[in-house]
Amino acid sequence: MHFCLSLILLSFAVISALTVQDLYETLGVSRSAKQNEIRSAYRRLAMKWHPDKNPSEEAEKKFLDITKAYEVLSNPEKRKEYDTFGTIDSNAANYERRNPFFHHGFDADMLHDVLGDFFQPFRQFTREKNIVEINFRAYRLGHLPATRTTPLLLLGYSHFCFACQRVRPLWSRLAEELTPLGVTVSVANVQDDHALREELRLLHAPGIIAVIDSKVTYFVGTHITRESVLDFFTSALLESSPSRSAPAPGILSSNLGAPLITLLQDGSQFARFHDGWREDSRARVVFFKPSPRPPLRFCVAAFRAADHLAVAFVNTQSEAGQLLSRKLETRTGQVGAEKFC
Repeated sequence: MHFCLSLILLSFAVISALTVQDLYETLGVSRSAKQNEIRSAYRRLAMKWHPDKNPSEEAEKKFLDITKAYEVLSNPEKRKEYDTFGTIDSNAANYERRNPFFHHGFDADMLHDVLGDFFQPFRQFTREKNIVEINFRAYRLGHLPATRTTPLLLLGYSHFCFACQRVRPLWSRLAEELTPLGVTVSVANVQDDHALREELRLLHAPGIIAVIDSKVTYFVGTHITRESVLDFFTSALLESSPSRSAPAPGILSSNLGAPLITLLQDGSQFARFHDGWREDSRARVVFFKPSPRPPLRFCVAAFRAADHLAVAFVNTQSEAGQLLSRKLETRTGQVGAEKFC
């Protein structure tokens, strides 16, 4: 019995020793390494294996391994615990599994001290004029009320979210494309800003939402591309309605039940749309384009002017659309011809 117990304890000690040795070997330092040696080794390896420089699964795994090793060995208490037991408090690991934004348990401030903006690439967004960094206070007091006329497209990110880093260049391009149309393109750290995370119910990163007239719509999909985001945003705008909110406190909306853009296929539909000015006192605009649905720029323009203009759309690809276009004597040879009524 004593022999078996001794054997078990010896096996545990050997496994623990190997675990500790692997931790030091991960950074390529000796067990007697000083803090400056550990820091220097980590920075060198992090720069080599950072996913921005090596966009592969192997690089991501190596980067996570060396970062885990550095976090332990750079902390005197954790290092002592590892040297003694070959492990650290399991409560931290359990918390990491429960919290989707507690990525690998890394201390963001500690790693930023070593790697600078290379560790937190979204800090660079503050230098881009077309991208707005949002926190809870700015959202509640400024951006949320403004969504009545200025739609908001937001990317939620977190520390050490490699998928977020891969989306960053796309988000910059979308900002350049959408900002001139009158869209607020923004980012928010939903790991650190708990209030904003709860307000928007963004439980994972990267997370994309559209906020249109105070209504939050969530991007659903695994592939974040320019086409998928623009399609999502267009759909969110088309599902909105100028009747949801009043133009001013205490004033009822006169556009009850009106869609953002009315799809026209025949003369009777056009007549009803045209005569609607008697109910809402809004001027009428009809867009013509060979497309099954209105393009994004039409949707944004219609949303921003919804208090004053009622908008309709005719698909000139369809036979009905071509017939209606001829009846209205509209030149549809030009993309996006408009007719004011």
